Amino acid sequence: NALVAGKTPEPRFFDLETAQRQLENNGVFSKDLFDDGDNPDIIIASAGDYVTKEAVAALQVLQSDMPDLKLRFVNILALSSAKSGGRIGPIHSQLSQDEFNQVFTKNTPVVFNFHGYPQTIRAIVAEYAGYNSELFNIGGYIEQGSTTTPFDMLARNKVSRYDITTKVAEIFNRFDLSEEYQNRLKNIKDYAYKNGVDPDEIESWQYLKFY
Repeated sequence: NALVAGKTPEPRFFDLETAQRQLENNGVFSKDLFDDGDNPDIIIASAGDYVTKEAVAALQVLQSDMPDLKLRFVNILALSSAKSGGRIGPIHSQLSQDEFNQVFTKNTPVVFNFHGYPQTIRAIVAEYAGYNSELFNIGGYIEQGSTTTPFDMLARNKVSRYDITTKVAEIFNRFDLSEEYQNRLKNIKDYAYKNGVDPDEIESWQYLKFY
């Protein structure tokens, strides 16, 4: 057995009851941040601790800047392999085709933040029938690293909150917001290069909770 743990305090997005429901639901948590019951306009998905933080922060930015956007958040706890290819969920409880369609729909764009190589999650979701590569924008580890700050490491690999929001803004032709997010990202990186730490905007961020 291998136990992997981070070195820094991390936010808690779920309470015990919500976490248990996720385990019972093939390791998948799905939450609509709108009330009318329609399909979402965009799905923000994540798998991995640090990239999930950025996905949640991106949701908060988008809620503020694009309040009419129907957002769905999907968090995936486990991935597994199968004879025909990878699957979402633990090996004993994998996400079915119908469940995949229900979570991701068949025509909604998805911005997926992954803590491993993008091709890994791309290969897994491609195993599900009806997967449309044009709808899935997948970010992950692209071997960009240095001795730098935690946020800058994420930005170097294009999985920061402002990388996510830039993608969403461009999907909906909000190029004014795309430019704003890129400027915010540049300012944060400049601060980190100059001071050796991430700015308080990042360090003191109050993350959304799902309970």
